[in-house]
Amino acid sequence: MMTVPFQPAARFPATPVLEDRDVHLWVAPLDQPPERVSALLRLLSPDERDRADRRRSAQHRRQFIVARGLLRELLGAYAGQAPDRLQISSSGRQGKPVLSGDTGATPLHFNLSHAGAHVLIGVARQELGVDLEAVEAKRDFLELADRFFAPAESAAVRSLPESERGEAFYNAWTRKEAYVKALGTGLAEPLDGFEVTVWPGEPARLLRISGGDGNAAAWSLYDLRPLAGLVGALALRGRDCRVQAWLISERRRATDSSRRRREAS
Repeated sequence: MMTVPFQPAARFPATPVLEDRDVHLWVAPLDQPPERVSALLRLLSPDERDRADRRRSAQHRRQFIVARGLLRELLGAYAGQAPDRLQISSSGRQGKPVLSGDTGATPLHFNLSHAGAHVLIGVARQELGVDLEAVEAKRDFLELADRFFAPAESAAVRSLPESERGEAFYNAWTRKEAYVKALGTGLAEPLDGFEVTVWPGEPARLLRISGGDGNAAAWSLYDLRPLAGLVGALALRGRDCRVQAWLISERRRATDSSRRRREAS
């Protein structure tokens, strides 16, 4: 599949429209002003706040709050519900997060990934998986490929000039992670149990699946390059999809209503 183009956007839409064959992708900055972080924190559930408090650094705590708060804002817009009233639980396969209490004719599905200073959120009417990675030039790509990839994929990375191995590694890694997240199997799915395309410039495809989870040709993979230094992938079960993607550039301040609520408390 082709690389998905990202359109610039100032903020999430108030009333987005998502048809059955639509897939919407949003990339947004995690670096937000303190008052914005406070406003997003108020949207989180008690469990999410507890998870935020367990983060090992203040930076990771802020990033978790912003990522989950933005997810709630976005899902609330799609579902037509207040973000702080959404019930997001880990009741999906292998604990995959789902939107509980969704009574629509076609439920909302979503997936989230963050890397560096940005978060990627995918929303659709079907199961999907997304992955976003910040490119690190100084990594032992051969050792990682040998450790995690199928033999054919590892051999492909080894066959390339050193200058191209990083791109090949991230191609394979993000496509594999997106596929595993779409399945909802997490660590139970060995990354060397299926194969994806690896070569730089080669369209993203799922080539082979081990076991009984269906035909590789029934899946769609998409490359994502939202910003320099960020590499991602989208995985979907199905072929007739309309993928649209947006890059949010605005670092928003808390709304007037949010400030008034804080001042009154």
